Amino acid sequence: MKRILVLLLIVPAFVWADSSQNIQDLISQHESELVRIQQEAQTAHQQFQMIQELRRYEMSETSVSIQPSVTVDSMPAPNYDDIVKRKKEKQARIQQYGIDLDTLYLRHKELNERRNALFNEIEYLKRTPEE
Repeated sequence: MKRILVLLLIVPAFVWADSSQNIQDLISQHESELVRIQQEAQTAHQQFQMIQELRRYEMSETSVSIQPSVTVDSMPAPNYDDIVKRKKEKQARIQQYGIDLDTLYLRHKELNERRNALFNEIEYLKRTPEE
């Protein structure tokens, strides 16, 4: 009878220890995933900033630059087709930068949402054993 009573007291302790270890393992996995997501979000943010600067530069750059050492008389007239081609290429680059910025913004936003959800899950798991 004593053996049965001792077994009934010990078994719940093992089950509780096992579930506690599972929770700790889950918390550790979530924390490592959280670090990975934060690094990925930081990378996306840095890419966003670089492309934003490229786009700003492209938009502010003048299409025709005149060098001070060259006089207008000695400079040949620019080819109209070349000017139109460069202008179209510039507009295409600016448009592509805009698309890239939108994509990176959405990716960064998605990563932040995942980060917040994971953080809330970790907090919940940390509070669970206490309750």
